[in-house]
Amino acid sequence: DFARLEAKRNHDKVHDVKPYRCKICGEVLLKLFQYRKHLKIHIVSDNKTKLCVKCGEEFQTEEEYVEHEKMHLEKKDVNQVQCRICSQVFLAKTLQSHMLIHAGKKEHLCHICGRAFLKKAYLELHASIHTGEMKYSCETCGRRFRSLTG
Repeated sequence: DFARLEAKRNHDKVHDVKPYRCKICGEVLLKLFQYRKHLKIHIVSDNKTKLCVKCGEEFQTEEEYVEHEKMHLEKKDVNQVQCRICSQVFLAKTLQSHMLIHAGKKEHLCHICGRAFLKKAYLELHASIHTGEMKYSCETCGRRFRSLTG
């Protein structure tokens, strides 16, 4: 079917990796969809603050945020941060996602690790991390995946 064919095409792209470098902060991402998703962190609307995913600090302007990010690039020892609301400790890259729980946008919680998801289907896919189940495999390289999209 079409969805499977599209997923296979997406996976085949990993065999021909062309990294994408963010022109704003310099981060390198291996996949186009990751690059596009990453670019969204740099968008600041008029009435929203910009949240640093590494330490949780908020900024009113993109310029302030970019200057702050440079500090993290120079100082590579920032690996874990604490949520200001619930005091849980996370890897820096997951704090922004965690904050959606407090905003009421993530309602589907994993009973094993406490991670939250926007949709029930995402939670069900996540559960395979705990079970180790890998249903799908690449016809080219044989690598196994938890989902059709790799």
